[in-house]
Amino acid sequence: MSDATPPAPSAPAGGLPRRKILRWIPAAVFASIGATMLATAYRFLRPRAGEVGVAGGGGAWVAAADLNEVGRAATPLRREVVVEHRAGWATAPRAHAVYVLPGQGGRVVSAVCPHEGCEVVWEEGRGQFLCPCHDSSFDADGARLSGPARAGLAEIPSRVSGGRLEVRADAVASLSEQSETEERRKGS
Repeated sequence: MSDATPPAPSAPAGGLPRRKILRWIPAAVFASIGATMLATAYRFLRPRAGEVGVAGGGGAWVAAADLNEVGRAATPLRREVVVEHRAGWATAPRAHAVYVLPGQGGRVVSAVCPHEGCEVVWEEGRGQFLCPCHDSSFDADGARLSGPARAGLAEIPSRVSGGRLEVRADAVASLSEQSETEERRKGS
């Protein structure tokens, strides 16, 4: 009778033993599934920073007034500009008030008071913009006259295109977001 023991299983030439390979296959499959899920979650959940505007970019222009209206106006024209706001993957149109100044070559100012973010109104009798919150006043050009506001009404970039006066969507949205941030800060 021979005491010969069977030879030990040998690993494939230059590789891993078969059992180790069978352990690594499921680990690799689960790792690839996990990486795919993480990449998908990152793309879905990351904020889409800087994307404000109708056309999805910061340089979008939106109509503020017809040039015929601006030419006939004797007082500032209050207009609402609708800008599409994006937060994450949700979009919502919001209206923002602006004033088109007559005889200024299409100059547009924000209707947001630089002091606390309240919306100013045009007072026809006094020929001034007035802030109803803290009594700041601004002349017909938007320059500060009195009150706690430290600056005049912000000018919004504008251009003439196709018989219409247009304003930059990102400028309108950023001024309004500043006022909303101030209101939230005051409320807390």
